[in-house]
Amino acid sequence: KPEEKPEVKPDPKPETKPEEKPDPKPETKPEINLPTNLDKGLTTEDVTYNPVAMNDPIAQKSISTEAQNLIKSVNSKHGTNLKYADLN
Repeated sequence: KPEEKPEVKPDPKPETKPEEKPDPKPETKPEINLPTNLDKGLTTEDVTYNPVAMNDPIAQKSISTEAQNLIKSVNSKHGTNLKYADLN
């Protein structure tokens, strides 16, 4: 009579769940208080602004209404998208 062997079952694999990663938090940048007379559409998303430096009369001219209108005119006429990125 042949020897009866118990049925060998493979070890059940533990359920592998995909590793849960916490949602990456969007970088929160401090709110930049740009001058009220500056068209926000003419600034980049990551514009740097130094209010002390921008108190200088020459710096003020760079963001004057006339300067902004000039940028808008150039953008319109030449199909460009010039923006303020660094107001330091």
